[in-house]
Amino acid sequence: MQKTMRITILVALVTVTLTASELFAQELKQKIGFVDFDSVVKRYYKTQLYQQKIQNEATEEEQNLKDKVEEINKIKMEMELLSDDARSEKEKQLQTKIAEAQGQRERSKRDFQRKTINTMNEIFEEIYDEIEKQGKASGYTYIFRKRVASPAVDQPIILYADEQYDLTENIISALNKGHESDLISEDDMMKPSFEDELKKEMPKGVQ
Repeated sequence: MQKTMRITILVALVTVTLTASELFAQELKQKIGFVDFDSVVKRYYKTQLYQQKIQNEATEEEQNLKDKVEEINKIKMEMELLSDDARSEKEKQLQTKIAEAQGQRERSKRDFQRKTINTMNEIFEEIYDEIEKQGKASGYTYIFRKRVASPAVDQPIILYADEQYDLTENIISALNKGHESDLISEDDMMKPSFEDELKKEMPKGVQ
């Protein structure tokens, strides 16, 4: 009886060991890669074209706000030459112009944020699709994300990985294929943000 029990236990232990070994062997056979998502987003030609578009819109919006600032400053200068009664009427006009400038700036910010969210969501989806496409085509079991493309999350997900498993350049090349001429140099990308442009030369009370 005891001998039979010992044999049963031994068989069970051997079975567990073999099963664990098989699982470990399967794990070793898995093909794993990773992608620096921040780098892909930054170097994707659609991201760069969108940033350039926003920069142009910011420059145009800046000029519109400058025109309103000039109107405000002109009214201020006129007020200094007026009587108290006339100055009171001009003060109302001044406050109206300041309110218009503030409203325009707030609308521009909201429009910018809305367009940015919608555009970047589309860009992210295209990048995810390309990663999935290459993952399936090359037989990868997992493709991990090295970084999160968000200013609020600046911590790498993968702390260390062998560079031979880095698929970042492959993804970037595939996304930019046929659009190399649309890529923007690093120097051209180093421009003021949309928010910075909107703050330029705004009078006190408008910002």
